[in-house]
Amino acid sequence: MKKRIYFIVFFVVIFSLRGMSESVDSQRLAWAWTKAEESGLEFLAAQIKRDAQGFWSHKAGHYTVRSNVSQGLTAQAARYTERMLEILPRVVGFPVVRNGQEFSLTIHKTRAGFKAVAGLDCASSAFHQILAGGRIADVHIRADEVDSTLLMQKVDLRVMQRESVRALLELGGGGREVSVFMREGCASFFESSDMHEKVPRRESNMAERAIRSRMLALQESVMDKNQLCPDLISAWFLPESAFIGMNSALNQALAQSFVDYLLSSAQRYRKLRSLLYIDKSSQLNTAKTLLGMEKSWRDHICRILSKTLYVQEIDIPVCSQPSREQSDINIGRWGRRPLVVVSPGGRI
Repeated sequence: MKKRIYFIVFFVVIFSLRGMSESVDSQRLAWAWTKAEESGLEFLAAQIKRDAQGFWSHKAGHYTVRSNVSQGLTAQAARYTERMLEILPRVVGFPVVRNGQEFSLTIHKTRAGFKAVAGLDCASSAFHQILAGGRIADVHIRADEVDSTLLMQKVDLRVMQRESVRALLELGGGGREVSVFMREGCASFFESSDMHEKVPRRESNMAERAIRSRMLALQESVMDKNQLCPDLISAWFLPESAFIGMNSALNQALAQSFVDYLLSSAQRYRKLRSLLYIDKSSQLNTAKTLLGMEKSWRDHICRILSKTLYVQEIDIPVCSQPSREQSDINIGRWGRRPLVVVSPGGRI
């Protein structure tokens, strides 16, 4: 009688994602306040007053945090914002808020309250605007309707950090036009950074922290469409519409990979500031700079994808009569070989 045997086939899938769950796109940054931090937050919360509009507000230095969620959450958001404004300049290498400028963060308790400020046509949970003649970066976030007073559960920190970075880079431009490609790349780079536990270092982190849908889009472009040579100059001039819709995941991945490439080098990160803003009088010099970086940027993309190798196991049903005696054919120098091995390029 024939028996059904399942052989385990090991596929080494190049450029796939190792250790990333299917729901990573919606995964939140998770951490908890320490006992010492909780004591400090209680002290800060006791000093925060509620205004006539029902918002608790905290102002310190170059930033203001407002929220109508709770007094405690406002204190948590204030400490997190303070940390973010300390870390961001260290990584990018230049100040994001100068004298006379201010960063303002408002967290809205309800969807209706957020829509009243953002406008009924706003489909996202965050938006920003530059006010007071370019002096204030005003960011608004909609809190989730969950029964919690903890910042990391009530507010999607990825969304908050992404929108804050966009606003701060626009504020730092001083009226100059921001390269959408660079802005989105920086926002993608920082949206997964944990501002609470450690200072994000100036190094490549895209392979470990990138959003899964973007990495899959990059993988598909490289592996399936054989587009391993993206045009950096064309990408740098991509319009706002390129980051919304069908190809948005791929364009976000390319933008993030370029910022990751710049920040991974002590030499290249100094170019980030000059490439952030579009200077029409020196576009020729910008094009030459980008052209000189294009090959090494492509190599960087390959390194990012090569770090995401993983082994996938699948069962293939095979009807056969198993041998009762072990064969020495599949005994190798390092032990017993798998019965079936499939590797890239069809080599066995």
